[in-house]
Amino acid sequence: LCQKAKSNAATLQVPFLVLLTHEEEKRAAECLRAGADDFIVRPVDVELLFLKLHRLLQGSADAAPVGVNGKIEDMNFADMIQILNAGGRSMEVQLTSHGQDGRVFLKDGNIIHAAVGDRQGDEAFYRIMRWTEGSFTAKPCSVFPRTTIQSSATSLLMEGARLFDEDAGSKA
Repeated sequence: LCQKAKSNAATLQVPFLVLLTHEEEKRAAECLRAGADDFIVRPVDVELLFLKLHRLLQGSADAAPVGVNGKIEDMNFADMIQILNAGGRSMEVQLTSHGQDGRVFLKDGNIIHAAVGDRQGDEAFYRIMRWTEGSFTAKPCSVFPRTTIQSSATSLLMEGARLFDEDAGSKA
C-alpha cells in the first residue's frame, strides 16, 4: 500500500506512520524502505505519537519537535488533560482564548499548577476548562512552578464539569 501510494503523484505527499507490535518491530526497516515516513511501536506512547504526527503533518522531518499545537475546538481541554494524565506525561500546556492566556503544568501525569490572569490553582483550572474556542500548545517540561493543585485529574475534571453544568443551569 505504501509503495503504491508513494509511486502515485496524487498521493505522493500523504504521510505514512506505520503502527507495529513489538513482534513486528523487525519489519520497521522494510516499512521505511517501502516509503513509510516513520513508525511507532505498540503499546503507543501518546506523547511520542503526538510529536511524530505533528512533525509529519508539518512536513518538516528535519525540524526538532518542540510540542504539539492545535485548536481547542478540535481537541477540547478535558480530553487533552485525560490523555496527558493517562500517559503520565510531564508537560506544559499553554492556551489562549478570547485574549486570555492560561497555563497548566502536569508532572508525571499529575496536574500541579494552573494559571489564568490573576487566578491560580483549582480556580484557574476550572476557568480554562470552560474555554471552547482558542488555541493550545503542549510541550515537554522539566522545570515546574510551585504546586498550587493537590487534587487528582479525575477530581478536577469532574468538579469542573459539575461547575459548568451548574453555571449552564443557572442561565437557562
